[in-house]
Amino acid sequence: MVQRNPLKALARLKQARLYVILTSHLCKRPILETARLALEGGADMLQLREKDMPDEDFLRLSVELREITARMGRLFIVNDRPHIALESGADGVHLGQGDMPIGEARKLLGKDFIVGLSTHSLEQAELAYKQGADYIGIGPIFPTQTKEEGKPIGTEVLRRLRDFPIPHFAIGGINPANLVEVTKAGAGRIAVCSAVIGQEDVLDATRLFVQSLGGIVVKGHQKLMWGQG
Repeated sequence: MVQRNPLKALARLKQARLYVILTSHLCKRPILETARLALEGGADMLQLREKDMPDEDFLRLSVELREITARMGRLFIVNDRPHIALESGADGVHLGQGDMPIGEARKLLGKDFIVGLSTHSLEQAELAYKQGADYIGIGPIFPTQTKEEGKPIGTEVLRRLRDFPIPHFAIGGINPANLVEVTKAGAGRIAVCSAVIGQEDVLDATRLFVQSLGGIVVKGHQKLMWGQG
């Protein structure tokens, strides 16, 4: 199994811009090929999200993705299954609002694993920070067919999160055509799914996002009391 380096993982998280979410039935190409091409295109983080896959298959795929990401010096996050994050040597786990609470995940994984949380409002974002999340996803910013998370929340919340003390990734319906709205609102980090993995040319789709994000300044984040500093 790949040996984890938690300090290096946290440093990479602070620098991450493009977070690609992998779901096999949305991929135009085989999922491992899709992952490799996204990484070659410049994705900083990959998340495996397979809600209906049996644990045995999910673990096997997680181990393969861990090996690929480790070779390329990128982060690998498991969605919703902390026990598989632990077994596969992933860098962390991503939780939804209805999944295991952050505190329970910390008890299972320990303090060195990255724990991220999906949030859908400024209030949820603030609570996630107070509960000890290392990063958040905030959205859906635009309408999306990937998962049901309610109505789009728009870009205004991104303006209000400009100085949020932990990394926050705008997510939900983001594509090259509307990315400028996201970046103008102050977001320098995005998470995407179909806009990369659902494309015939995964490499080119990833590179387009990376190039578009390249000129956006991402502030260094440090643990502060939200609203202070």
